[in-house]
Amino acid sequence: YGHVPDDGGKSFRSMLQRGLKSNAPITQIATWNDWSEGTVIEPSIEFGYRDLETIIDVLQASQRGKVI
Repeated sequence: YGHVPDDGGKSFRSMLQRGLKSNAPITQIATWNDWSEGTVIEPSIEFGYRDLETIIDVLQASQRGKVI
């Protein structure tokens, strides 16, 4: 199985930004709760709400015309 390194949340933020910059009509954020793959975005003891807050931050920046 593959693994996506967390890198302090930078991997998720970068992939979300790339998806939004692609100008696709839809950007799907999908997770199958795969803790072993490192693709979970649900709140956790380890990361708290970090990834959900990242979605909010990136979407708000995108609406203002700049992806952070």
